[in-house]
Amino acid sequence: MKSEIPSSEAPLGVPTVLQLLNTPLRAALRACKWIALISTTLMCLVATTQVLSRVIPGMDPFSWTEEASIFLMVYMTFAVLPIASYRNLHTILDMFLERMGAFKFPIQVFINLCCLTTSVAGVYYGVIFYNAGAGTMATTLTWIDRGWVYVSIPISFFLMSWVYLHHLFAMFLRRNLDQNGQAARLENFDVAIHIEHI
Repeated sequence: MKSEIPSSEAPLGVPTVLQLLNTPLRAALRACKWIALISTTLMCLVATTQVLSRVIPGMDPFSWTEEASIFLMVYMTFAVLPIASYRNLHTILDMFLERMGAFKFPIQVFINLCCLTTSVAGVYYGVIFYNAGAGTMATTLTWIDRGWVYVSIPISFFLMSWVYLHHLFAMFLRRNLDQNGQAARLENFDVAIHIEHI
């Protein structure tokens, strides 16, 4: 299966618009996947360390494990959010949209615009939250600046904004091809924007 639309068959400037959004976005989301996997693995190791420190005789419980788990959970959560948005993991919403008939497309546009607006607002307030915490050291992990944890929030919402902008471009381009009856180009377009497993 091809991963890109051949330039000779490129419908509606997809390589210059949608592909410029899509290619680096997929790379960023793959990085998010690895961050989430590493964070989850470290959370399990920290939890195991915490349990062992409590049950091994003569060993004092570690005080840093709870804070470390919270920080790792923040990274894991905000790494997963853009991936879920990119893959359209909204089962109940999809069931609702399938019943809308002719209203499906405008409702999809409205929903994506709302999500895009919310994500942009999340970037703005995430930066404020980061600025409030940057320079403050963690309580038990005194060598960690909280800003390194809080920076994941605006970055995550920025990627989500990128995702919903990508979805909006894809929706309008695909609809235009569909209405013009360009079946061959539509098939190539679907391959190009295929939401592959990241």
